[in-house]
Amino acid sequence: MIKKIKQCTKCKQVKLICEFSVTKRTKDGRAYDCKACESIRHKKYSQTEKAKELLRLRSKRYRQSEKGKLVVQRRHKLKRHGVTLPEYKEMLVSQNDVCAICGEPETSTHKGTTGTLRELAIDHDHKTNKIRGLLCRKCNIGIALLGEDLDILASATSYLMQNRKAG
Repeated sequence: MIKKIKQCTKCKQVKLICEFSVTKRTKDGRAYDCKACESIRHKKYSQTEKAKELLRLRSKRYRQSEKGKLVVQRRHKLKRHGVTLPEYKEMLVSQNDVCAICGEPETSTHKGTTGTLRELAIDHDHKTNKIRGLLCRKCNIGIALLGEDLDILASATSYLMQNRKAG
């Protein structure tokens, strides 16, 4: 088997063709410079102010996009509650991807996006910050509006039970 070789235009060394990146810009389908020289050039460029500014602009543009906003919100939510992404996913699996109260999956969507489902909210005790579980938007808001007060929740349950029998 004949091994193809090519000379790097930067370091002038003759190397195996596999040591050159694939590209559509050249006749042979391989970059002019070897991967090692490309890496050195990229490292030098990434340290320039122009490259740093471009990265800042791209990052800002991404964070302002709908997808970027969702990613930032998710990261902030997890960080605020001291939960890592693997821990959150583990909680989801343990709850079978459904709300801990109603047993339904999340159905509400993010405002302004094209049907992107919200993630289950991280429910926590506001006094101790202890995480209790994952809730859908409706159940999470319901608990919050009733002030997480067990007496009010019991009273609401009693009220609904009485009116269910009467109707």
